[in-house]
Amino acid sequence: TLLADGAPERTVFHSYSGDAEMGEIARENGWYLSLSGTSSYKGNGGIRESAKLVGMSHVMVETDAPYLCPMPYRGRTNAPYMIPYTLQALADYLDEPLAKIAEATRQTTHEVYGI
Repeated sequence: TLLADGAPERTVFHSYSGDAEMGEIARENGWYLSLSGTSSYKGNGGIRESAKLVGMSHVMVETDAPYLCPMPYRGRTNAPYMIPYTLQALADYLDEPLAKIAEATRQTTHEVYGI
C-alpha cells in the first residue's frame, strides 16, 4: 500500500516486525525501522537482518511498553529500563559494541524526531 499510494517523506515502522524482504524495500525507500523487544526473540532473525539491511542510520529502538518485553524477560511488563536488552540483542547480531549501537540509534532518533 505504501508503494502504491506513496509513503510520507519520513516513514517509520513502529515496532517493526517485517522480514528481510521488507527490510530491503525499506532500505530502497529510505524508511526507518523502530525495533521493540521482539527483535531479541530467537525466531525473529528477519527483524535483525532488516536492521542490518537498512543500516543504523535508519534504525531506532522502542519499548512499546507495557508490551513486547525483550529477552530474557519476555512475558514481563516492558518499560524504558529494558531498552538496553533490545540494544544488546541488536549489537550481538551485528557484532558491534553496545555503545556503538546505542549511539547510532540515539542519533537516528534525534534526526527523525528532533529530540
